[in-house]
Parts: sequence; C-alpha cells; structure tokens
Amino acid sequence: MFPTDRVLRAREELTVERIAARRLIALDHLVDVLRWTRSTGEVAAELWVDVPMLQALGRSLTDAERAWIDEQLEGL
Repeated sequence: MFPTDRVLRAREELTVERIAARRLIALDHLVDVLRWTRSTGEVAAELWVDVPMLQALGRSLTDAERAWIDEQLEGL
C-alpha cells in the first residue's frame, strides 16, 4: 500500500529510485564508460538506463564511492 501523505510518498519514491539505480548500474561499469565519455546521454545509453536513473545513482553515491570513482579516473 502506498503512503497517503505526499511527503512520505515522495520519500518512498526517491528511496525506490535509488535502490533501482544501484541494482541497474555497477560502479565498475560506470567507471569503464566514464573513461571514454562524460556525456550524460552516452553514459546512460552505454549502461542501458535512462538519464534520470543515472542521475539517481549520482545523487545516491556516498563520499567513499565518489572518492573511489575519482581514484579510478585519475590521470585521464
């Protein structure tokens, strides 16, 4: 059953979106794609997701995950 409160419903939708993004996009695959393109549309297409799903992943990354991605892409 969905929450009837708008705020709770929005929070639940955000949580579900982040879970879906993490299940669909592996960080090592993201890094592989980012090595050759930084175009949001191309990255999403290569990962077989849409841009909003890619953005959801970006918003949900922890500081440690961001640091790991930066480390992997260092020197490019």
